[in-house]
Parts: sequence; C-alpha cells; structure tokens
Amino acid sequence: MARSDCCQWWGIGCNNRTGAVITVDIHNPDQFPEKFGLGGELRSSLAKLKSLEYLDLSFNAFNGNQIPTFFESFERLRYLNLANSGFGGKIPPNLGNIPSLQHLDISSTFGENFLDNLEWVTGLKSLKYLVLHGVDLAMVGSKWVRPLSMLPALSEVHLSDCKLQRSTLFVSFANFSSLAVIDLSYNKLNSIPRWLVNISSLLSVDLSYNSIQGSNSIGFCNLPNLRFLNIGNNNLGVSSYQLFKQSWSKLEVLQLDNNFVHGKLPASIGNMTSLTHLDLSRNYIEDNLGQILKLSTLDVSSNHLTGNLPESMGKLSLLKYLDVSSNRLVGIVSESHFSKLKKLVFLDLSFNSLIFNFSPNWVPAFQLKSLMMRSCNLRPSFPGWLKSQRHILEVDSSNANISGSIPNWFWDISGSLFLLNFSSNLLQGHLPSTFSVDFYAKVDLSFNLLEGRIPLPSNQIAVLNLSNNKFSGPIPENVGDNSLILVLSLASNQITGAIPTSIGRMQEVQVIDPSRNNLTGRIPKSIGNCSFLQVLDLQNNYLTGRIPSSLGQLTVLHTIHLRNNKITGKLPSSFKNLSRLRTLDLGCNRLTGIIPQWIGEAFPVLKILGLRSNVFSGELPSALLKLSSLNVLDLAENQLRGTIPTNLGVIREIDNRYAVDKWFYLAIGLGFAVGCKTAAHFRNYCFHRH
Repeated sequence: MARSDCCQWWGIGCNNRTGAVITVDIHNPDQFPEKFGLGGELRSSLAKLKSLEYLDLSFNAFNGNQIPTFFESFERLRYLNLANSGFGGKIPPNLGNIPSLQHLDISSTFGENFLDNLEWVTGLKSLKYLVLHGVDLAMVGSKWVRPLSMLPALSEVHLSDCKLQRSTLFVSFANFSSLAVIDLSYNKLNSIPRWLVNISSLLSVDLSYNSIQGSNSIGFCNLPNLRFLNIGNNNLGVSSYQLFKQSWSKLEVLQLDNNFVHGKLPASIGNMTSLTHLDLSRNYIEDNLGQILKLSTLDVSSNHLTGNLPESMGKLSLLKYLDVSSNRLVGIVSESHFSKLKKLVFLDLSFNSLIFNFSPNWVPAFQLKSLMMRSCNLRPSFPGWLKSQRHILEVDSSNANISGSIPNWFWDISGSLFLLNFSSNLLQGHLPSTFSVDFYAKVDLSFNLLEGRIPLPSNQIAVLNLSNNKFSGPIPENVGDNSLILVLSLASNQITGAIPTSIGRMQEVQVIDPSRNNLTGRIPKSIGNCSFLQVLDLQNNYLTGRIPSSLGQLTVLHTIHLRNNKITGKLPSSFKNLSRLRTLDLGCNRLTGIIPQWIGEAFPVLKILGLRSNVFSGELPSALLKLSSLNVLDLAENQLRGTIPTNLGVIREIDNRYAVDKWFYLAIGLGFAVGCKTAAHFRNYCFHRH
C-alpha cells in the first residue's frame, strides 16, 4: 500500500508538502479501555516514522506492557499522550532524549507506572506541560523538585496521587521561572512546601486531599498573580481571621472545604474584590456571611452558621451558585433575599430552620436549574412561584411541610426534571395517570397522602418511589415497559390484585418493593428474568402458591423478604445458586418439608435466616453450623425436632473473657425467642433453656 493511502486513515495526519506522517492519534474516544481500547504490543516498526510530531495513545489497553524505549527515536515529537493507556512498570528514562517534546502525559488512574528518579527530564528543554497523575514517585522522594526547576519553559506540572511525602518540604528554594499551574493534590504532604510560596509566576495551585496543617497557607497571599487556590480536604485547623486577614487581592477561586476552619468570617473578606468562587463547606464557620459583590459561587454548607439568612445576599447580582445547606439558620426567607439574583441557577437551603414567606404572585428574577429545600418550612401550600421556572432540572422539597394537592401546572414544567423529590410531606389528591419527567429521572413522592391509581411516567426513568401513600387498585399491567428502571418501590399502600408478569421485562431493576399491600395471586416466574435484582421485598401481602424456582437465577440477589404471605411448597433447590444472599426471610407462610442440608454450603455470607411460623419438619440440620456469618436465626413455630447443636454460634476467647463473635439472635422452639450477647449468656441461658 502506498504511503499516501495511509494519510486517509482515521487518526493519521500527514505533511501536505512531503506526505510524511506527522500525526498518529489513535486514542480511545470512549475512555473505556477494557471494552473499546486497542491492546497488544506496539511494534518497533513504528519508529520508522521519523517525522512524527504528535502521538496520542491514551485510554487504550496495552496490558501492562512497558512503555517502548524506541520512542526516543521520534526526534521531532512535540506531543506525547500515554494517559491511561495500560502501559505499566518503570517509565523508561530515555524519554528524556526527545529535546523537541513540549507536552508529556503519562498519567495512570490505576497506578501501573513508577519512577525511581526524575533526572532524565532535564533533557526536555522545550517541555511546557507535564502530567504524571497516578505515577508512583515514592522512591524519588524530594528529588523531583530540582530537575523540574531546570526546565526553562515548564508552565504546568500535574503530580496528583503520586505518593509524594513530607520530604518535599525540606527543599527551601526552587527556581521555577515560568511555572503557572501546579497540582499536588491527593498526596501525603503535611505542610505547604516553602519553595512553593515564592514562585511569583503561579496562577493556579491545587493542594487538596493532603494532610496539611496550620496557618502557613496564608503565605500564598504574597503571590502577585495567583488566581486559583484549592487547599480543600486538609487539616488546617485555623481561624477564619488567620486566613482572611491578608489581602488575597487577585484571587478568583478559593476552595477551603473540609478543613476545620472555625470562627466568624471577618469583615476583611469583603476586600477580596476579585473573588468569584468561595467554598467554605464542611467547616466550623459560625456567622457573618459577609458581602463579596463579584461572587458567582458561594458554598458555606455544613458549617455552624446561625441567625437569619442575611438580606444582603440579595445584592450579589453575579451569584449563580448558592449553597447554605446543613447549618443552623433560622427566621423568614422573603423575596428581598433574592431581589437582584438574576443569574442564580443553583440554590440549596436544605437542612436549616428557615420559613419561606413569598407572595402568591411572586415571580423571581432568576431561572433555576437546581432547587434544594429539604427540611425547610415552605408553609402549607405548594410553592406557586415554581410555575415561572421553565429550565428547572432538579427539585427536592422533601420534608418541607407542604400540604394540599400538586397543581396541574406543575406537570407542564416537569418534563425536564431528572430529580423530583416531594417525599415526606402532606400532599393529597390524585396524580395524573401518566406524567412527564426527563429520561432516567429519579422520582420520589413517598410518605405523603396521595391516592388513586398508580401513576406511571411517560418515558424511561431510574427510580420510582411511591411508597407510604394511599394508592389503590392494581399495579398497572404495563409497569414492565420501563425496562431501564433501577428502583421500584410501592410499599405500604392499598394496592390490590396480582403482580403483573410484565415486571420481568425490567432488565436493569435492582430493587422491587411492593411490600405491605393487599396483593394476591402467585409470585410471577418472570421475576427470574431480572438478572440485576438485588432486593426483592414482597412481605405482608396475600400471595399464594409456590416460590418459583426461577428466583434461583437471580445470582446477585442479596435480600429476599416474603414474610407474612400464604406461600406454600418447599424451599426451591434452585436457591443453591444465591451465594450472595445476606437476608432470607420466609417467616409466617405455609412452607413445608425439611430444612435442606445444602443451606449451609449455599449461603456463605448469610446474616439473617427467618423461617418462623411455617410447617417445616424433621431435625434441625447440622449444616446450620456452616453459616459462619449468621447474626439472626429464627426457626420458631415449626414442627422441627431433635436437639440444638451445642456449637451453634461461634465462641472465642478475647482478653480472658468469653464473647460471641457477633450479636447472635436465636429463636428456636414454640414461640420462644431470645437475644444472646455473651458466651456465658449464650451457653447458660439460650441452650439450657431450650
């Protein structure tokens, strides 16, 4: 094949004048190496591409093979991207023999690569961009700083999750003349390197997810060009006054979340005139949100904020994202709190003691995409101002003291919602037989007073929770048309009739829960087609017939609740396949036969076995001794005979005292149940009393 032909291939680029291949871009666009990536071993014949300038093999699956040493022959190479490509082992130092290289990315999500030194990078005099995410640099210690500082063009260094230790701190000076971006997140640093706060060219610093302690972070305020600083998820443990007593005059983004920062925010925070993004979530900030007029993002969630929500918040005209959830705010929230927030798209006021007082005709200036008001007090009626929100994607007003009915106009704006949560309110009335939400949405209307027939969405959704209401009538025959649903919960209603066989068409479902209703008929065999099912809860109904053997096909099932029905027959032998089962509760039915010996081999992780109030007969199987994970055993009110094995329950000696490995609940015999915590109690009371 002529060379000119390969220039037409996908991912291949050639020089228009010479026809030489200068680009090989065969990265995996789907970024799922195990499914769609290239594999095998790269052939050394690739080294013949002497004019190659751009090579991208990222997100492929080269099965742990070492990065080829022949890459050094690409003398004109400017761009090399091997990110998450499946290469493993030691990174060859001869990559430092490519003087024209400007962009080098060898990042690895799963830590397949390592280095024992970085001296070889000093040969990359043109390097501007270096990414070693996930590469193990533990053996390099602090000796990575000097070679990188010798690269005159280096502007970005990304070393997150590289197992960097505190030894880096002992380097006092590093001459990074062009460095603008450095990422040292997800390492083991316990203090901020002294040399780092002296690099005047820095624009962005990320030290999140380390173990940094103390107030030396304020040294960054002296960096004249710093725009982005992330010290989130460390252990600073300083007062907000220490952090904000300096100017931070040019800082635009500041992330200090989860850092044990405490105290009131000082008034000086208002001097941070360039700040647009402030994240102080999960700290111990007590009061005074301050006023930073240019803020577009303010996150002070999960703090100790008290008092009223300041009306001055309504003046932050550039604010797009506001999260004050999980604090101790009280008082009235009125229209004045949002008077100038025309750009607001995300609002979370959840888990405070706020009372909303809006005019029935209020039309807010903003158009929200996400609205979270969990456990707030929205007063009795449904929030009418939602009618104006035409771009809403998420609404969570659970436990918000809303009563009355959901107005019809709400279903006109619900089509774009991928989260609809009005659970734990006092909503009444009927829902439309079909309603519209976004594809794969989560719908939770549980714990209300809704009634009528079970409504279904008009398209595929992920979660439908209508439990704990007053819905009646049968489960719709077409319930199985929602083949992508993950959770279907209809528990604690007044539903009658049989479980539709179409339920077996829910190919992705993980939870089926129509418990505590008035269902009749048999358990459909088709449920055995729900191969991803993990929880099946049919307890407290009036189901009859045998347990279908098809349930034994559900190999990922970990919970079965069939208690309080009228089910007959024997325990299906197909249950031998349910090796992941943790809970098997078949109590209060009409099951017969013996408790089979295979039960001890089949359920290695079983914690709860409930067979109470059936018609099981025969001797207590010795195989129960093999259920080493068992916490609860309830066999009471059957027709079992024989003796209880004396070593039922694992007893061991700890600190010269006997104890049972775990709480072990034992109920064997006519209506007798007892909980045993200690070995002495277990021996002297549980066994002897039986």
